[in-house]
Amino acid sequence: MVQREVLFEFIRMGNAVKVTATDTLTLAEVATICHAHTSRRDMENLALKRLDAFLTKQADQAHAKGYEGLPCKHCGKYTLKRSATRVKCDTCGKEVRF
Repeated sequence: MVQREVLFEFIRMGNAVKVTATDTLTLAEVATICHAHTSRRDMENLALKRLDAFLTKQADQAHAKGYEGLPCKHCGKYTLKRSATRVKCDTCGKEVRF
């Protein structure tokens, strides 16, 4: 299994911190607001949970439209279609043969 990379950005706004989590493969981005006294690890975990929920929803929507429900390794879009001998992305056209 490929380990994904997630980037976190922290912006302090008074007594709060805006935490943004970005998945580097899909470029999906979510933000959450935490209290400034919350630990950095807890902020990252909260943002990561929101990102996971968002990506799961994206995959479910893609699957409902007849796609594989996995992101393309080239463009990050959830538009992979499987045939008998290959998987092809409808967005970027890249394909992988079996």
